[in-house]
Amino acid sequence: MSDLSAFPGGDLVSKGLADLERHEVTEEALLVLIAKSRLRALGFLVHVPSHVAQPYEHALYEVIEKRSPLGAHAAYNALIQRIVSFASAYCQVRDS
Repeated sequence: MSDLSAFPGGDLVSKGLADLERHEVTEEALLVLIAKSRLRALGFLVHVPSHVAQPYEHALYEVIEKRSPLGAHAAYNALIQRIVSFASAYCQVRDS
């Protein structure tokens, strides 16, 4: 299943995986790093750059806070929900 756009949050996962391959630290890349264990269990290859600070959750929140100081909490929670939705939907399709 190379086209992830059919899944909720698939756009984020596709971009995050591509960004990590290019060693770019973006919101999407950090989101993928947060979910790397689950994504790897689903068969995805997640590159982990050594220059990214952990915990990834804090790094993602900081990036979001820079672009949206007043809405950072809601935006962070929305991204986390989308990656959870992606993993659940992908798992259901893969296992059916």
